[in-house]
Amino acid sequence: MVFRSADLEALMEALPQASPRSWVEVRNFRGDVERLEPGTSPTFAEVLSFLVD
Repeated sequence: MVFRSADLEALMEALPQASPRSWVEVRNFRGDVERLEPGTSPTFAEVLSFLVD
C-alpha cells in the first residue's frame, strides 16, 4: 500500500497516543523495513529520509 507523505505524517502524529501494542511498518524503495511503535518512533523527517535515501 502506498501512502502520501501527509497520510504518513498523520499516522505518526497519532501513534504516540495509540495502544502500546500498535505499530506501523514502512518500507523504502530498496525493500528495507522500519517498524514504528508508540514511544520509540523517529521523527517524521527521519522517516522521510529513510524512505528516500
